[in-house]
Amino acid sequence: IIEAILERMDLKLAIHAKIAANARPDALVTTNTSGLSIAGMTKGLPLEYRRRFFGTHFFNPPRYMRLLELIPTPDTEPALLKSFGEFGEAVLGKGIVLAKDTPGFVANRIGCFDMQQVALLMIEEGLSIDEVDAITGPAIGRPKSATFRLGDIVGVDLMAQMGRNLRAALQQDPQIAVFRQVDFIEDMVKRGWWGEKKSQGFYQRVKTEKGRQILTLDYKTMEYRPQQKPQFASLEAVSKISNRAERIRTLCAAADKAGVFAWKHLSSVLCYAADRLTEIADDVDTVDNAMKWGYNWELGPFEIWDALGVRETADRLTREGRAVPAVVRALLAVGKTSFYEER
Repeated sequence: IIEAILERMDLKLAIHAKIAANARPDALVTTNTSGLSIAGMTKGLPLEYRRRFFGTHFFNPPRYMRLLELIPTPDTEPALLKSFGEFGEAVLGKGIVLAKDTPGFVANRIGCFDMQQVALLMIEEGLSIDEVDAITGPAIGRPKSATFRLGDIVGVDLMAQMGRNLRAALQQDPQIAVFRQVDFIEDMVKRGWWGEKKSQGFYQRVKTEKGRQILTLDYKTMEYRPQQKPQFASLEAVSKISNRAERIRTLCAAADKAGVFAWKHLSSVLCYAADRLTEIADDVDTVDNAMKWGYNWELGPFEIWDALGVRETADRLTREGRAVPAVVRALLAVGKTSFYEER
């Protein structure tokens, strides 16, 4: 039995009470959710039901996206979870990630932090949506959709909803401020500018005498204007570098606005992933695969740590007066300088 109703806990609780009362005793039951508590959906239901229940977070659209997060509860029967994971991999062709039952699981916990941090940093640095998408796309090992084009594809309304869900669930997160409301995005939601499904969001396609034209939202005036090609020397330089690790290192070392933005953004995401590692996953490979399969990143956070140099990145954070994550300090303390080793 596959449940994939609206992302509201009250509705989830109600429907699973009905399923538990009517399902066959050998039925396997899963819920598809992008971040609600899996164990919370079956509170008070019989243990026999709870042992056959777990989360299956298919990334959207499922026919294209490889990631499938499996989220067990303390009562889930391990053999059933293992069997379903084998089915998901062999029959559905999915990349399976075993996530812990924490808000946003693995991919959305990191991915939502990433997108929120980009929006806040853009406002802080005074950059435009065009400029930020030029920086946060292939230049740092991400798809051409970058940040805001991705937001239009996912849905601006869903971005805002995920932000609200995580704000409510992550009150103890040291970085809770990053999940705060972004005013211009909330304004977009109220206006119905929800992205591609509404034909306008961060970008808008319009018909002109010369054909179709793409306009970009100016978040300061909430008006659309013609797209502008960003002019950053560092982006021009790294576009000629085919090696992705070298490309990211070179951009983060650049002193122009693009280089400064790339470093501030990536270093924040890398630190967040490292700080939250043991909370959301069992190992670095789980986090990296989740971001590569779910968000189409070329390199996961811990692969980027290695690309930039773990010791070099830790030293730079220290020079800037920023905290070095405990997992990084522990790695360096035992004489290791990378999260992955070639054998």
